[in-house]
Amino acid sequence: MKNRLFITCPKGVELLLEDEVQTLGLDSIQQSVGGIFAEGDLAAVYRVCLWSRLANRVIWLLAEAEVRTKEDLYRSVRDVYWPGCFALNKTFSVDFKGTNRFIKHSNYGGQLVKDGIVDAFNAEVGERPNVDSQSAQVHIFASVKRNRFMVGVDMAGGSLHRRGYRLAGAKAPLKENLAAALLVRAGVKTGEIQPVVDPMCGSGTLLIEAILTMLNIAPAIQRPSFGFEQILRHQPALWKEIYQDAVDKRDAAFASEARLIAYGYDADGRSIMAARDNATRAGVAEFIEFKPQSLKDFAPALPEPGVLVCNPPYGERLSDRNQLFGLYQLLGQKLRQHCEGWEAAILSSDDDLIKALGLQKSRAYQFMNGALKAQWVLFKLYRKDKTLNPPAELAPSVKISEGNVWEKSAARRNNEQAVSTPSENAVDGPQSERFKKGVDMVSNRLRKNRKHLKKWLKRADTDAYRIYDADMPEYAFALDCYGEFFQITEYSAPKSVDKFAAFSRRQQFEEAVREVFELTPGQLFFKERTRQKGTSQYVKLDDSKAFFRVQEGNAHLLVNLKDYLDTGLFLDHRPVRKMIGEQAKGKRFLNLFAYTSAATVQAAQGGALASVSVDMSQTYQSWSLRNFKANRLDLKRHLLVRANVIDWLSEARDQFDLIFLDPPSFSNSKRMDDTFDVQRDHVNLIHKTMGRLNQEGTLIFSNNRRGFRLDKVLESHFDIQDITAKTIDEDFKRNAKIHQCWIISHKK
Repeated sequence: MKNRLFITCPKGVELLLEDEVQTLGLDSIQQSVGGIFAEGDLAAVYRVCLWSRLANRVIWLLAEAEVRTKEDLYRSVRDVYWPGCFALNKTFSVDFKGTNRFIKHSNYGGQLVKDGIVDAFNAEVGERPNVDSQSAQVHIFASVKRNRFMVGVDMAGGSLHRRGYRLAGAKAPLKENLAAALLVRAGVKTGEIQPVVDPMCGSGTLLIEAILTMLNIAPAIQRPSFGFEQILRHQPALWKEIYQDAVDKRDAAFASEARLIAYGYDADGRSIMAARDNATRAGVAEFIEFKPQSLKDFAPALPEPGVLVCNPPYGERLSDRNQLFGLYQLLGQKLRQHCEGWEAAILSSDDDLIKALGLQKSRAYQFMNGALKAQWVLFKLYRKDKTLNPPAELAPSVKISEGNVWEKSAARRNNEQAVSTPSENAVDGPQSERFKKGVDMVSNRLRKNRKHLKKWLKRADTDAYRIYDADMPEYAFALDCYGEFFQITEYSAPKSVDKFAAFSRRQQFEEAVREVFELTPGQLFFKERTRQKGTSQYVKLDDSKAFFRVQEGNAHLLVNLKDYLDTGLFLDHRPVRKMIGEQAKGKRFLNLFAYTSAATVQAAQGGALASVSVDMSQTYQSWSLRNFKANRLDLKRHLLVRANVIDWLSEARDQFDLIFLDPPSFSNSKRMDDTFDVQRDHVNLIHKTMGRLNQEGTLIFSNNRRGFRLDKVLESHFDIQDITAKTIDEDFKRNAKIHQCWIISHKK
């Protein structure tokens, strides 16, 4: 039996966590902010709790619901069969996250959840379990965001960043799972032994996590207990088998010839003592040398190059800024003197301090270190003359991150190619006044648009919408919001546009988006849209299967911002889908060129008796099935048909009351004998479609081909009404030619 899970992690780590849990046996993964949704059996849950280096909590979800009142929230908890989850004699606590219109404080939300659990026990067994907020045996997790509520059991029993080895720590320690994520980005991999050095190691977290990773030691193997041990579904024999396998792997690592492969230094002797104690508790003390030493004496003499990792003081950790600049300059000097051929990774929240290193960074990833925004900056230390930074105005700083504007969107995550920073003619670097003015100009426009859409969004009842659409011609981008995620789409620029100027504008636009909407790296995606020519088609970009839900009225629609140029949801068709939902009650609905069948979902939500959704793409048929399952559609009444629409119309005999026809502008699929061009072929297509429409029925015909003209010959056969203006929502009014739409019916 598979369990639906919500696995939390530090912000900025979501995409790494997705990769990790796939290797541990989870599937059906959907991204969120600060975590992922996934499915897996009990064995996979055990493996994630034991082996995940990146997760915080592993929540077994027992209820997910749309809640619009406090009574809805209470009922969704009360309806869970809690006596089947944990025994009456177990104490429990509730950790409630979030607020909304009717939950003004998380404590109140937590009390509602407690009441629901207690009342469920009273109704089923006549007694109630005790609440223990300090040392509960069962930890209940609940969360509300807008109207989406979920509740479940914390299978880890507390955050997995607590490995069990760190009892003492230097000031402002780095959490273990964030340290593990930073090491992944620095190139530290399981089974690949290489020297790792930290010249300011503090309590040793980065080095201990590096050893656990390289030697393939389960990070939670020292953890004294797990939450799943307290629930009724726990299978001790299965857990013992999985845990013993981890012990065997650890013992094999300890028996290997690998010794002394990490080196930690710190000027604070107390930190070195704490680091040694932590390494001893983790069982890896023999692999790490900790030595009290100031940075000015740092001079590693190792037989082969390795990786230098460091979390030096930054932000508010030292008040004397001049002292900080001197520290970073000294660190950069030591790297140039002693670490040629190495790779280095430095964590900092201050761009100016990174520049003080005097090194040319190869890329940077953004993370949240607690409440502090920080970047993990990577350097390749080749020859000394190559590491020095050119003047800032000639070398714009480029931040590379998952889904980031500077990343080649077609590159697989594990084989990313960094986009080269233009060093010639690129006069608008991030520190230039012109660059900053550009960021300010875009930021002001984004804030203006957001304010303009605020009232409309409440009426629209959606969290997927367009915010910006080339409002300023020199910034030729579209910006779309999909729940907690954002996508920038760059319109293809004419060849006459200077590529360095275009590059700088991309930087400015992304910087403004991040600033205005306060985004972490994993929340922002970038794509470039080019005009289709000849027989070209949009291609697959990735294979991450990174789906997540957005809301449109009562429907939950799955989108994917990584794998394809299109996201799975045409935002401009929102009013058309709403119209379909309003007209569908008691009718048979046909969706042609169904894409991901979002219109069918709205028809079903509106009360359609039955539906057929036809599309030739297996990818989109599978996506449609995901949408149907997410909305609990009856698959016997709502059918998916994979077929060439033209051929299917020629052979079909069923009649329908409501039809949605939204053909592509052009198609040359391998499953077609000929190409399809909507301007050339729409008359024949509409005639065939009207053959499937009941005499009193309605056809909604739409397409987005620029310059499309409906052939007037159709007016002699059918009643036709142009409703385009009614199908353009507030967020697309700046681009009223985004699509055209007609209602077509049989002549009376």
